[in-house]
Amino acid sequence: MTQQWRVIDDLKVRYVRIRDDNPNGTSTRPTSDEALFTITRAFDLLPSAPNDIGAAWAPTLSTDRDLDDDDGLSDLLSDLNDKHNCNLWEWAWEWTGATECHEADEAIWVGLTKPFNRGLGYRPENTCISAVCAVSDGRATSLRTKTAHEMGHNLGFKHVDRCDAGEPFYDHPNGGVSQDVPFDPFWNEAIDDTASDYMTYCGSKRWVSADSWQRLEDEIEDA
Repeated sequence: MTQQWRVIDDLKVRYVRIRDDNPNGTSTRPTSDEALFTITRAFDLLPSAPNDIGAAWAPTLSTDRDLDDDDGLSDLLSDLNDKHNCNLWEWAWEWTGATECHEADEAIWVGLTKPFNRGLGYRPENTCISAVCAVSDGRATSLRTKTAHEMGHNLGFKHVDRCDAGEPFYDHPNGGVSQDVPFDPFWNEAIDDTASDYMTYCGSKRWVSADSWQRLEDEIEDA
């Protein structure tokens, strides 16, 4: 068969290790190795090599937000986004020394917590939050696809209309179920053909579909 090739810059992603200081929390922070592993595994689902990943210029953040509460998660995402991106007021007053703004780093920031959280990501934007995963979490865990899901929102992806993923959504071919047999390169094994697209909430058998992969190529090229 004839194949066409495109040269696309690697997607730039930076992680921020978040310590959970809520009174009911664990007061723990992911390690650098855990954060890097989590981001690398997210790239198993993305048409980009994990060649431009690492710690953000603000590598850590501490929070007393409630990670079990939707409002707390939303506030945490806002906190991280404010750290990442200067607003107009901050740019305007930087010359006074009252604020400090960094140049736009053109990266997606993923805030990672040690405790599980349901994750959030602005759509489209450049900031999201997720939870770390580890090899010990095994194959059948939503943490394998969780970070890629939130980064998908940053790249402009809506949910797929399956398993109560919530609006807004788009109608995925084959009702959100993969039309091929996905392959997991980390565990070196096929995932059965009942896997749902990674932009659903359909349990552990989630992977990027051919439809989403092709759409991701365009989004990453424009990122």
